Amino acid sequence: MPDQVIIEVRANEWKYRDKNGRHWNKNIPYTPDEIAEDAVACEDAGASIFHFHAREADGKESADPKLYAEAVGKCKRDTNLVIMPTNLPTTGDVPNIKTVQDRVAPILAIARDPATRPHLGPIDLVTCNLGLFDSASKNFLNPGKIYQNTIDDWLAFAQAYDTASMKTVAFLWNITSVGALQRLVELAIIRPPVWCELVVAQEGHWYGHPATTRGLGAFLDFFPKDSGWNWTVLASWTSLFTVAHTVLERGGNLSIGLGDYHYRVGDSEPTNAQLVARAVSVAKEVGREPATPVETRAILNLK
Repeated sequence: MPDQVIIEVRANEWKYRDKNGRHWNKNIPYTPDEIAEDAVACEDAGASIFHFHAREADGKESADPKLYAEAVGKCKRDTNLVIMPTNLPTTGDVPNIKTVQDRVAPILAIARDPATRPHLGPIDLVTCNLGLFDSASKNFLNPGKIYQNTIDDWLAFAQAYDTASMKTVAFLWNITSVGALQRLVELAIIRPPVWCELVVAQEGHWYGHPATTRGLGAFLDFFPKDSGWNWTVLASWTSLFTVAHTVLERGGNLSIGLGDYHYRVGDSEPTNAQLVARAVSVAKEVGREPATPVETRAILNLK
């Protein structure tokens, strides 16, 4: 088990403060200024990687390179964090995103300038259902929604990030993703040191493993022996703290934020920085200290 733990913030994703009469968390950052302020607080709390989606002032998802550039630029100016914006899906959530070129265009546009070049770029090694089963209503929701990531998409993303002097991050949604990453590493399309993110999810969401010790273990059982991969876990639509101790005890890292889950308890609505502070506390319980951004760069061999 490593002495250090890398804590990544997943700042906003597709979550909202309020939408369609539903309240999630008032502290979800939208604008570049809010994202940068959030990043500063998260670094102070112990985070070393910061992941975000560009959003309009009203929270609407955006592909505007200006918003990406402003957010990344301010985060890099005000923090020493490792920065990873999103790639964009072809699910209809963002207008006019139809091809892999559309998906990666905002990142490539800002990567030309060192002041706004991100450090990490994500690829999702799966094509999967985004529909889910709602236990309360006993209904399938979004039954026709698919998240498409073809092998051609993987290769195009990896090439684009390599050209932009960014490191590719593999998101593993199930055990087939583990095999895909193994092949991409063997072909030197993704080069060590590997940083990969394991997706666990709430019951009824079939794109990731269950957020349980068994769900996590199924991923790790299929890791190549002595792979040396650096891995972290994110929990979609549920609390990461249900598996955090197990992740840490097995040598993993933590990716947490309001973008994945609201983390509300009664009237309490935590900030991303408060979630990071709690993750640091859990890590210390098992004898691990948060890696600084400088230490994370060294672990991942970032420029």
